[in-house]
Amino acid sequence: MAEIAKLSVKDLSDGMIVVRFDKTGVVYSHYGLPMSDAAFTKGELIRQGVDYAYVRIDALAAADATVKKYTSVPSVVDEFYLKDAVFRKPDEHDLPMLKDIVGMANMHKTTETITNKLLTDTKFGGLVDTKTTGGLVSDVLANCLESPVAFTSVARMKNKDSYTYSHSINVAILALSVGRRLQMSKRELYELAFAALMHDVGKMKIPEAVLNKKAVLNGDEKAYIKRHPEFGYDMLSRDRTVGVDTLMGVYSHHERADGSGYPGGLLDAHTHKCAKIISLADTYDAMTSDTPYHVAIPPTTAIAKIFKMAGKQFNEKLTEIFISTVGLYPASALVILNTNELAIVVEVQDDIRRPVLLVISDAKHNPTPPTLLDLAKPAAMGRQIVSTVNPLPLGIDPNAIIDWYSTKSVE
Repeated sequence: MAEIAKLSVKDLSDGMIVVRFDKTGVVYSHYGLPMSDAAFTKGELIRQGVDYAYVRIDALAAADATVKKYTSVPSVVDEFYLKDAVFRKPDEHDLPMLKDIVGMANMHKTTETITNKLLTDTKFGGLVDTKTTGGLVSDVLANCLESPVAFTSVARMKNKDSYTYSHSINVAILALSVGRRLQMSKRELYELAFAALMHDVGKMKIPEAVLNKKAVLNGDEKAYIKRHPEFGYDMLSRDRTVGVDTLMGVYSHHERADGSGYPGGLLDAHTHKCAKIISLADTYDAMTSDTPYHVAIPPTTAIAKIFKMAGKQFNEKLTEIFISTVGLYPASALVILNTNELAIVVEVQDDIRRPVLLVISDAKHNPTPPTLLDLAKPAAMGRQIVSTVNPLPLGIDPNAIIDWYSTKSVE
């Protein structure tokens, strides 16, 4: 676990690893990496109005006296710490029509195609096309702001054959949905989305034989894969137009609140806000997706696991916000009601216990034409969700039913 020391910029020297500054928006391309030209860098930082830097104590061996001078400094409280966060709740205006979900689903497929090409080109060229990525991020952000609830719903899209690309999009969707609830500015949302979309770009430097290996990885292979945040940071930092928030979101998305993450072993208070959001979205989507080395678990099971990690792996307040955004019963979950009817979750609402459903059976589980039911409305007549149900043994494909109903509703 890495501890952090607060130093005056004037005391920085070669070999020190800076994790953040006392001022946001600073142009600095070596976060998390050993400083190699301190004399020049200090002048640039002072010119940008920076007074203090936060550096990793375990990387101060070259300046032992400085370590002793600063180890007694209390850990800095991250300016983005979410203990008292105020977040925006959905309102009636947010509720989308099913046609909105269809449009978002089409956006998801288009974005996946573009992301596929971006990451593939990066794999062979070694550089990220930040201009094209920026345009894609702008389009995704516009969709998020236009219809936020429908936007979140398309994260149910799972493509087993192109996990890397659909995963990147889903993480961006989930991260943006949380960022909007936190009332982040449009610039902040842009950088968050950019980081989320590119959070695994460093994996393009890892051989496919290692990345997609179904057998247990050996120690060297695990260590190499754990370097992907560093690889991604290095690839993106070559372009000076990429913002600090984006860089730190990519570099730190595997840090954990209790310091058990990597690559820096940073505590919650030292980890960038974008990285905290992305880590939650990344974990949730990975849990609920089939991969070469993992079988998907139901969304509600993933939510329960993440809830147990609150305050340990993840920031407690941010976890609460994430769960309220995704919902206890995420879109496409199959549920059983107190009337014994089967239904599929279509939209998550402010009261996460009462989503909008498609009822697909009668009380004896005989199939019926899908019918919309909003559990938050009086017309629901006291119907409530009792539990989620595994759709596989029943031969039910919730996504296919939602897609079919969505198409019928706009014909």
